[in-house]
Amino acid sequence: MQRLTRSLVLSMVLFTLALYSAFAVAPNVRKVPDGTPSGTIPVVDGNASEWQTSPLDASNKDWYGPICVPSASVPCPNPGADIFMRVSCNVATLAPDTLYLLVVMRSPHTFGQHNAVNTWIDIGGVSGHVIVDGPPYSTNSSPNMIRDLTNGTGYEAAISKVGANNTGPGLANGQTYNLIFNLSIDGTSRGTDPRAVTMPDCHPTAVTVTSMSAESSDGNFARAMGVLGAFGVVVLGGLLVLVVRNR
Repeated sequence: MQRLTRSLVLSMVLFTLALYSAFAVAPNVRKVPDGTPSGTIPVVDGNASEWQTSPLDASNKDWYGPICVPSASVPCPNPGADIFMRVSCNVATLAPDTLYLLVVMRSPHTFGQHNAVNTWIDIGGVSGHVIVDGPPYSTNSSPNMIRDLTNGTGYEAAISKVGANNTGPGLANGQTYNLIFNLSIDGTSRGTDPRAVTMPDCHPTAVTVTSMSAESSDGNFARAMGVLGAFGVVVLGGLLVLVVRNR
């Protein structure tokens, strides 16, 4: 019993440290790794069905914030549209791969005609870096690009390079970029104030495990792991592995 207690206490201490590490660096953009189920990494195809577009608050991990009418600053009493974001993490380089964005109008506001004058995304601080699309606004097949939604309520975009004129370098772990969104709302071209967007750190700080088992030559330690299984702690081949869900 004493050995079981020691094993349980040690495991809980390590688990607590892992939790602190994982949540201390929580990103403000939802990250998804390459190789995750279809639909997790958005496809910029003019269809927003793979996005979570409600509720419009912080409980929705895809939601980033509103675009205000007429003021460019947030918070605001009359949002005209909302911004949603995800970033894919490259499992080979352990760095952000592509930042995906979705802009959707709020009723009763309307999305105006898309053109290179009033529909663009600027990454502030990088000279010459303005992401635009070209007529008919539905043919670009690789980042950086903007594509209108087929239902006329906004657009999708993908950014993988942050240099001038859509050249490199790529996105960087922990780097903060100031994005400015411009679009036509109710027939008037409007731009947001610079929005600070911090890339999540794609280096693994924890692992999500869907099926777990615990085996050890120490029966008491194995029983301790059984107790902790519900908390996400497992033993694989005698090695203690801490399992924490992260964004």
